[in-house]
Amino acid sequence: MNNELQPVYNAKYSTAAEAVLAFVTYRSRQPQGADQAFTADQIRFYVNNNLAKSVSPSTTDRILRNLRSQNKLNYIVLNRNQSLYRAVPVNTVANG
Repeated sequence: MNNELQPVYNAKYSTAAEAVLAFVTYRSRQPQGADQAFTADQIRFYVNNNLAKSVSPSTTDRILRNLRSQNKLNYIVLNRNQSLYRAVPVNTVANG
């Protein structure tokens, strides 16, 4: 019997893509001017705390871009240097 302590994760999603999609979809549905903005660190934190395993920061960034290119989510880059984004509905034209 193995008595080692194992890390505890909130395994809410089975894939990082599901977690990214849920995070951005939730943000995009907030009322205008509400909590639609997010940083890359916030989405990474959310993903890593809602999966059974952690993923690298670049994985989350890549998934975010891929889901956007597949028209499954949308965001506007508010400040690239600060990695600051704003979630918007999929049918919104995004700059950046």
